[in-house]
Amino acid sequence: MTSVAAVRLADTFDESKVTPGVLGFLVVALLGVVLVLLLRSMTRHLGKVRFDEDDVAREDEQRRTPPTP
Repeated sequence: MTSVAAVRLADTFDESKVTPGVLGFLVVALLGVVLVLLLRSMTRHLGKVRFDEDDVAREDEQRRTPPTP
C-alpha cells in the first residue's frame, strides 16, 4: 500500500460507523453462554453443601475455652 492510498483510505474512514461486527457479537454471546453454565454449576454445587450452625457453635465454643490441665 502506497502512502497516497493510505491517505485516501484515512480520508474516507468514518469513525462513527465502526462496529464490533459479527466476531464481537459471537465473543459476547459465547461469554454469556459460559456465564450461564457456570452459574448453573455453582448453584448445583452449593446445593450439595450442608451447613449445621450447631456444629459451628460447638467448635467455636471449644476453641474459646482453655484446655483444663
